[in-house]
Amino acid sequence: MRYRVAAFSSGLVLVAGVIFAGPKVKVTDDTIDFGRTPNNSIVTHTFWVKSVGDQPLRILKVDPGCGCTQMPLVDSVLKPGDSTPFDIVLSTKGYIGRITKRPSFVTNASPEPIYLKMYAEMVPDSENTGPIRIVPPRVDVSQFTVKPRRKAKFTIENRTGRDVNVAVVDSSRKDFTLTIPKVIKAGGLVEGQITVKEKFIPRDFEDSATFEITGDDRTRLTLRVIRMYRVKDDSTATSAGR
Repeated sequence: MRYRVAAFSSGLVLVAGVIFAGPKVKVTDDTIDFGRTPNNSIVTHTFWVKSVGDQPLRILKVDPGCGCTQMPLVDSVLKPGDSTPFDIVLSTKGYIGRITKRPSFVTNASPEPIYLKMYAEMVPDSENTGPIRIVPPRVDVSQFTVKPRRKAKFTIENRTGRDVNVAVVDSSRKDFTLTIPKVIKAGGLVEGQITVKEKFIPRDFEDSATFEITGDDRTRLTLRVIRMYRVKDDSTATSAGR
């Protein structure tokens, strides 16, 4: 750690500072729990890595950890104060039960790898049951005609005897926007909506959105979102009709 020098009339005083010498790295939040997740899905999460030293931070190596995880790198050199996203893509395949994945990366700040932690409770689509459930567990916003199709709806059902709160855990860098009520009444049913972002209309993607349900306890659920774009004449596909 460096020290800042503060000047006073009586002389110089060394003051402990927060400027770290050399390259340093900080991960804002190194853990994501997707909760109950349909198997045979693609789920995604963005981890943010920040350079907090006084020298450039170099990301030297990334290790997805297994063949079912992708970890594309956006920027490999970060100036002091800069941040970069790690968009982790996990193919859940036919996994059943609780899974843990630990992709990692190495920087010039230390030879020791920095691990990112991903958890999920894998369930078949047909077993999307429980006191809180999403119907359907997979939302399809595919488009096969020239007429634009950007929106699709789903429901979250609260089969408990108490009100619960709904919070979106991860959807900020997705291919779509998400609209969902913040509260589900006891025994109630609410409707959510997926809207494909403008620039992703003429593309295929498979993505996810994770919700946290809080009441007497805390539950996480992940919704699978899929889009196929199969339009031969797309001259009007991005115009009106959103």
